[in-house]
Amino acid sequence: MIGPAITAVGAITSVGRDAATTCASIRAGIVRAAPVDDFLVLDHLEHAEVPLAGCPVAGITNGFSNVGRWLQLASRALEDLVNQGSLPLNDQRFWSKTRFEIVVPALDDRFPEDLGLTQATLDAGLAKPLLKRLSVNGQPPQARVLARGCTGAIDALIAARSELKSGGLERVIVVAVDSLVDATALQWLGDSLRLKCDVDPAGL
Repeated sequence: MIGPAITAVGAITSVGRDAATTCASIRAGIVRAAPVDDFLVLDHLEHAEVPLAGCPVAGITNGFSNVGRWLQLASRALEDLVNQGSLPLNDQRFWSKTRFEIVVPALDDRFPEDLGLTQATLDAGLAKPLLKRLSVNGQPPQARVLARGCTGAIDALIAARSELKSGGLERVIVVAVDSLVDATALQWLGDSLRLKCDVDPAGL
């Protein structure tokens, strides 16, 4: 079965500010670990709390959490996609035939109820600002947020194939974003005893 053609990619990670650098860094085995200052763990040798080691995207996500952090990451990855794919920001017809599938983590026990994360808040706080940052001329393209977690990218590709086959669209942009080094994610991992530290050296 032939799927949609992938014509361009964009990315931002702790080891690269674009897709090309990220892929080259991963192939070279580069890891850019740094202290995560807003989350402390016990160091048995120092007998004191120290910052957890992680791989934050320094300078981009500092001070942001959850939806704000996803927006920072997604907009930078989208910027790379636009540049790498030479997408025409001034072509209204191009964007009228384009749909965004924005994949984020599933809204499960990782997110406390008081965060107020719902489909409506994701649409308002992530989809609309992301399209606004794209700065296309005329009507912004269609967009949908899929809070599906690890299956989201596959779900988005299946939806893209169906939408392209129906003939209403000419292209679908899949934006997948997450961070496991923001305060909410780290607390969730810590409560689940899944963080790598002196207490659990086999953790994530």
